[in-house]
Order: sequence, then structure tokens, then C-alpha cells
Amino acid sequence: MKQLIITALLVATTCTAQAETTEVNRQILLGSADSCYVLGDSIALGISMSLPQCSANAKKGITSSQFLQRFPGAVQAHKVIISLGVNDGANAGTQRNLEALRKHINSSQVVWVLPNAKYAHQRAAVQAVAAEFHDQAKAVDQYASTDGIHPTLNGYRTISYQLANR
Repeated sequence: MKQLIITALLVATTCTAQAETTEVNRQILLGSADSCYVLGDSIALGISMSLPQCSANAKKGITSSQFLQRFPGAVQAHKVIISLGVNDGANAGTQRNLEALRKHINSSQVVWVLPNAKYAHQRAAVQAVAAEFHDQAKAVDQYASTDGIHPTLNGYRTISYQLANR
């Protein structure tokens, strides 16, 4: 019940434009075959709250350029889930930034969460990087809340379950 309340509060925070900046930087001992890491923006933040067994480095509103500046360097995990790009402007160098990030990830399974289809430029950049590195891409548009960007609470749960069991 406590986890559910924390998740609900966090998702509500990430879905409200007036909310305070929220972030997570959680380090779980990596190295096991089942280790995972969630990286990125507010969508990654919501996903990470439903995957407490994963390490996470996520911040609401962060751009791919800002994330590169705060990124600690190489990540090694069995599975890495990334949600970045939606907060970038149309000419923000999204693809270049995501390629630079991806070069520092050593994982047998990388899954990119695609920005909503209404952000066509950013979505195309994420799809291009996923294809370049032979990674998976996960569309989550069908789980969007009324803001059209962030998933609903049930959407976060469903996405997290699907990603954890991919």
C-alpha cells in the first residue's frame, strides 16, 4: 500500500504542469543477470517508480542535452530503459545527443520509450537511434493521460510490467 501511495503521488506530480521539479537518482547494486536501469525524463521517472528493483536516473522536464551533462558515464545492466527527447525542441540535436548517450550503455537489452506521436521530430530521432543500435522501441501513446504526454497511473503500471517482462 505504501508503494502504491508513493507511486500515485509521483505520477500525479509528473502529470501536473504546476508541480515542483521531481527527480530520482537511485542506485541498486548492479551486476546480477536481472539488473536494470531506467534513464531519462518524467516518463522514465514514472516508470522507475513502478520498477523499484531498477536503478534510476530520471528528472522531470529534462532535455537530452541536459541529461548528457548530468549523466554519470558508463552504464552496465542487463536491461536499460530510456525515455528522452520529448522535452527537446525540434532543432535541439536530439538524435546526436541520444547517440552519444547510447555509446556509454553496455547492455544486452536496451528499450527506448518513444515520445508521443504528436512530437514527430523527437520520435523519429529516438526511432533512428534505436534502429542504429539494434535496440527495441516501445510506443506508449495508448496509455496517455489527458495531457497527451504522460501515461495514466494504470498506464505506468502496464508499461512497467511490459518492459520488465520483455
